[in-house]
Amino acid sequence: MTLTLLRLLVLVLSGLTALTARAQQPIDTLHIAILGDSNTWLGGDECQQPEGWTFHFNQALRPASCRSYARSGATWTHTTATTANVEEYTEVITPCNVIYNQCLRLIADVQTGRTAEPTLILIAAGTNDAWFHQKQRKGCLDLEAKLAFQSPTDEVMQKGLGQLSSLAEAVRYDCLFLQRKFPAAHIVLLTPLPSLHAGKAAIERAANCIEKCGHLLHIPVIRQDLEGCIRYDTERHRLTYTTDGTHMNAAAARKIGRLIARRVQPLL
Repeated sequence: MTLTLLRLLVLVLSGLTALTARAQQPIDTLHIAILGDSNTWLGGDECQQPEGWTFHFNQALRPASCRSYARSGATWTHTTATTANVEEYTEVITPCNVIYNQCLRLIADVQTGRTAEPTLILIAAGTNDAWFHQKQRKGCLDLEAKLAFQSPTDEVMQKGLGQLSSLAEAVRYDCLFLQRKFPAAHIVLLTPLPSLHAGKAAIERAANCIEKCGHLLHIPVIRQDLEGCIRYDTERHRLTYTTDGTHMNAAAARKIGRLIARRVQPLL
């Protein structure tokens, strides 16, 4: 081996070692808040449960802090009975189990010093909106995103909580609300995973709506229904990456957590 090749090899190995060391060091300035429904809730509030993707996401990035406000049964969309409520704890769909109230809990924690102001906010929801679009959230998928965004921003932000009955309106409202509260934070939207209970068509409609909202808001969107390991047709024939056709198993949690970490790294 020539001296030139030897030096080149040493440089390459040194670079790889440095990259590995940086990857193993915590990102001191990165504080992550995660909102969502049951598949996010599985990881626990402190992202400490390996059954959830947030655990593996947190392990991959190792930020200064990572806290989840997700709740099983949560939806983007509201009903006429939805009110601001940071006290309710439930694991099923209710009028107040909505992303907006998770936003309020995050804001309260920042104001009281319980958690640091987030520099990255991930919102992974939409499964229950799709699942219950003919029941508790009837008609929530009917309004197209482009129509929901025709109203002026100030007009949208003056709406009452009980008026945010469409997915597009709720996504727009909540993202604008968070941007006003945390103007320096990056927001990333995650579309719902495939679900046998919600159905293929409903998940696709919800995901397309969220993606369009993200585009109109200039917010990145990760299409979990397209990029993740869970596939509707596969799960329909044999449960492979879910426990029940909707909720991810441990293998999926590991894959999805690492996938999301890779996708958000360019923002960091």
